[in-house]
Amino acid sequence: MPSLMKSEERKAKAHVGGRMMKRKILIAALVLLVLVLAAASILAIPFASITVVTRGEPIERYEDAKKAVLVIDVQKNLTSEDGTWILNLDQTDRMIEKINEITKAAERSGIIVVYITNEFARNSIINRMTDRAMEEKTEGAKMDERVRILSGDHFIKNKMDAFSSRSFEEFLIASKVDHLILTGIDAEDCVDKTFKGALNRKYRLTVVSDAVATKSYEALRKKLEDFRIAGAEVIAASEFIGKYAADPSGFRSSAHNSPRIAGAFSAMNPRVCESDIRDRNAGYTCPCVPLMIPPA
Repeated sequence: MPSLMKSEERKAKAHVGGRMMKRKILIAALVLLVLVLAAASILAIPFASITVVTRGEPIERYEDAKKAVLVIDVQKNLTSEDGTWILNLDQTDRMIEKINEITKAAERSGIIVVYITNEFARNSIINRMTDRAMEEKTEGAKMDERVRILSGDHFIKNKMDAFSSRSFEEFLIASKVDHLILTGIDAEDCVDKTFKGALNRKYRLTVVSDAVATKSYEALRKKLEDFRIAGAEVIAASEFIGKYAADPSGFRSSAHNSPRIAGAFSAMNPRVCESDIRDRNAGYTCPCVPLMIPPA
């Protein structure tokens, strides 16, 4: 009988011990979950803060209004082969060529050219998350050397939306700019947030389809369609030059005179082609695609 009682006691203790162990495991799991969520919040808060789109007052309607080409975040670490945070070299190499064509045309047409870069403080969490690709006052954060610099109008921001730089916004107002031509990277991030900031201020907007870049052609095609739906003019560099270099004061139509221009975008046909990338040697021939695929 005593041995039976001891056996029962051992079973009871084992049962209690098992319950306590399960409770400890559960508590440890909950603590780990809290720590993971806390860490995620620490990282998410600063990232969320740089994605905020600014608001602002609608711009005036100037009698002698001007246009400005914005060259956004074309920085060495993002666009060069030895960069530390490369976006998409296939797109950005082509993009830089087109930006140079656009700014050259803008220069001879009296269109303002503005350069914008993203830079973060050395101790910034964002800086650590991006391999210090855009650390302030570093070589890699400078403009890609292939970009032709035509003016000293350069503004630094530490958020995606260029309008977060008060000096940039004041410059546009002082220059009586009411029409912005957007180029640069990333079409899904900084170009997108600057676009939305400009939209909030009632700027007239043009996005040059082959002078912006993002992670993939599919993502770029979708983003360009988003810009178009939001009210922007989405055109290829060749069409921009045909319209603005020859007649800087207006929108003289010279679009779609060749299959390649036709393959860039047509405001007359808002649909988007099913296939994203066709024969790279032929390029697009469909007159409804907001993106021109360059030849191989």
